[in-house]
Amino acid sequence: MIRILIIILALFLPQIIIGQDFTITTTNNQPCVGETITLSHTENCDWTVPGTDGEFFDQPDNLSGVSSILLTGIEPGEYTIDATTGAGNGSVVITVSTVSANFEISQAGINGYKIQVSSDIQNTPYLFPITFSWDFGDGTTIEDIIENNNNEVRSFQSYTYDSQTQDSIFDITLTVTNNVGCSASLTQADTIHKIFKAPNVFTPNGDGVNDFFTAQTDGQTEFDMYVYSRWGNVVYESEKPTTRVVWDGRLKDGKKVSSGIYYYVIIPRNAPDTEKLTGFVHVFVDKE
Repeated sequence: MIRILIIILALFLPQIIIGQDFTITTTNNQPCVGETITLSHTENCDWTVPGTDGEFFDQPDNLSGVSSILLTGIEPGEYTIDATTGAGNGSVVITVSTVSANFEISQAGINGYKIQVSSDIQNTPYLFPITFSWDFGDGTTIEDIIENNNNEVRSFQSYTYDSQTQDSIFDITLTVTNNVGCSASLTQADTIHKIFKAPNVFTPNGDGVNDFFTAQTDGQTEFDMYVYSRWGNVVYESEKPTTRVVWDGRLKDGKKVSSGIYYYVIIPRNAPDTEKLTGFVHVFVDKE
């Protein structure tokens, strides 16, 4: 009699549903911006992901047991996705990252052979290592791998092209990749110009041929010039910033310098970040 009563109660009394948490799985918990991930859980019914509207672009709040989410229109960062079936709850944490290959090119030498390149600051979260691969378009590549950094993550490189190269165009390419394979690439063209010109020998002997040391730029870059003897004494200095200097081989008192090798320094005035240019000039006072 007792068994029959228990069976009757089990058949006709309302069933009590005991909530049970469940596990959400994802095809990728460290995706890149722009990728699509699939979320799923063992409960084959609709579930709600509160707070995703606006964070995950154009996604409905109600997602089915297996749902794909396109990760566009969101910022990189760590996201916790909570779900509920009404009877149980689940959650999953995903870290969305991206990298940027934007970079700037600046002239580091007055003749343009030496350049500096600097990448944009990368977006957090940083998924190390982050690799910056530079290709300077002349067969030279440099790989800059940042293993860990608590500061802003970016890459700086200095590079000097062959000094015989002038008025040539090189395609500089930067490729950035993080630890989970997010990658970006950008190519920019850089033109190498010879801005400064100066002879390496002159003969200030008054014969009307090659009597002056003429140093000049492209007409836009002003500079100061200093000429030193081999003992380090200043034998000539330009009076003011200019784009063209003409030296007749004389000291300030009007006397001619002696024959020999002199050292000159060119200091750009309107390009403070540009390195000084140095060189040698052979002076022959007496015509040979």
